[in-house]
Amino acid sequence: MKKTFIILMIAVGFVFISCKKDSTSNYSQSNTINPASTVFASGGVWVVTGFTKNGMDETLNYTTSSISISPDSTFAISNDAFAANGKWSFGTLSENTLHLDYNNIDVIYYDPWKDIQDTWKINSYTSTTLTLQSVDNIKKMSLEKLIR
Repeated sequence: MKKTFIILMIAVGFVFISCKKDSTSNYSQSNTINPASTVFASGGVWVVTGFTKNGMDETLNYTTSSISISPDSTFAISNDAFAANGKWSFGTLSENTLHLDYNNIDVIYYDPWKDIQDTWKINSYTSTTLTLQSVDNIKKMSLEKLIR
């Protein structure tokens, strides 16, 4: 009886040793995808509520502009006279960044929108706000989602 019990315990031990939990399935995904990406998941129209460059407030340059964010990683920016399209992407969690790139090179020559194309560090976010700082620490931008 004692011998059977020992063999049974060894067999159970092998079962537990051979059955490992897959620790990388959800953990690695949640640690490589920036949680701020949920902010743009449903799309929407955003406005610039604050913009500084080299410490100078330039928010007035964006008062008539709106940025339409699409869940397919594209955006359109427009004001009363001009419109442009681009692509957005979030960096990994460790990068904690948002990349905004225009499709049309002509936008680079249009002030003030040329300053929006950049790689931005995400300082804070909610479902309706996003506070960013350029990776070179020269610019800061605050965005707010319009609720319709």
